[in-house]
Amino acid sequence: MNKGEMDFKAGSLKRKKMSRRQALSTAAKVGISAVVAGVVAGVGGYLAGSAAAPAAPAATVTKTVTTTVTTRAPATTVTKTVTAAPPKVHITAYMVAEPGPEALKKILGLFTKKTGIDVTLEVYPYPTLQTKQAAAMSAKSKTPDVVYVDDVWLGQYYESGWVEPIDDLIERDKDEVLIDDFPKGLQEGNMRYAGHWIGLGSISAIFIFYYRTDILEKFGYTEKDLDTWDGVYEVAKAMKPDLEKEKMYPIGLMGARGVQATCTYYQFLGAWGGRCYDPETYKPEINSPEAIEALEFELKLAKEVGIPSIPADDYGELQSNILNG
Repeated sequence: MNKGEMDFKAGSLKRKKMSRRQALSTAAKVGISAVVAGVVAGVGGYLAGSAAAPAAPAATVTKTVTTTVTTRAPATTVTKTVTAAPPKVHITAYMVAEPGPEALKKILGLFTKKTGIDVTLEVYPYPTLQTKQAAAMSAKSKTPDVVYVDDVWLGQYYESGWVEPIDDLIERDKDEVLIDDFPKGLQEGNMRYAGHWIGLGSISAIFIFYYRTDILEKFGYTEKDLDTWDGVYEVAKAMKPDLEKEKMYPIGLMGARGVQATCTYYQFLGAWGGRCYDPETYKPEINSPEAIEALEFELKLAKEVGIPSIPADDYGELQSNILNG
């Protein structure tokens, strides 16, 4: 296996009788991942959904120019109509340093061509993104105008007065911002706060399980052997001695303190049939037998067959481990 994850194919896993589809469904119900929402902070009118507000219309300015001509005729007054250029608009957005925002940089020119609005897109690693945004907005800096945030930050940003509701913009552009196309759960949990629309959902992140088919075949295993988490553990344990001789590790996970470690745990929590809370009473269930067993298994997987850097690995480190083999 490579130093990060076992070169994976898509799929979440089950344990015992739970299928991968069931595991994904269960995990989704307990919030398997954070949804990132674009939040308008400042000049929110320029970005409201995928289509921005059109550039301000050109203003018509009438100027009277008097020209004196030496002829027998009296002086001639010439009136010219001059169309002034619209005011230049520029916005700055802070986004997370992931493939999506990086790719977005390549098509910003299309947005500028359509709207006349210039955009500066700054990307920062997830662990520092919130700090960067909070520092700028608490200091009442002129930038950023638009922030791309984890949904769990929305309350903080709104209560701190860093962002403003976009109810009026959604109503204005309702023919383009099709709110009903967003799942209801996403709307209420990730786009609204205190009865207001605060942002628009941008991505709904999921976890994907990858594995190296060449290494799996080399050791005589098939993808069916990875159909349960118990199967993953047994395969990884069997391959570990030979892989370590090549300075490789069977398993990589995101274990760095913060949201990524939490989301990593959720895929085990869902597979074991646990949940964070009762959706009817909101009573916490994170200490249920299922939740505890899921955590204990994750720890076993990390300690016994995982790369030693798991406790410090975030998104970027895990990606690097995979790419570097």
